[in-house]
Amino acid sequence: MMAWITWRAVTEAEIAWTAATEHSRKTGLDTLPARERKAIEQARKLLTSALADGGTEHERRRVYEHARRLLEEATTVTIPRQAATALEAAARPSLTKSPTNDER
Repeated sequence: MMAWITWRAVTEAEIAWTAATEHSRKTGLDTLPARERKAIEQARKLLTSALADGGTEHERRRVYEHARRLLEEATTVTIPRQAATALEAAARPSLTKSPTNDER
């Protein structure tokens, strides 16, 4: 279940990222300061790597958090609500039922 939720959150983040990328291409990323362009590119690479099937759940959450922090630090960039929600859902620890002795 958690893997599906994580996959969905990453997929939603990717969709939101694609929309933001298309918008930025129309408006021009070159107008941003170099530091912010670098942070945005690094966040994009992190999110792309998080979509890969490798890594543990914990590692993917760390990647999401790092990407989100990078985007928050880019002061002229507003993270789309859908992307922020997806990243937060993926990074938030889930409350799962502990297995009983019979299930172990």
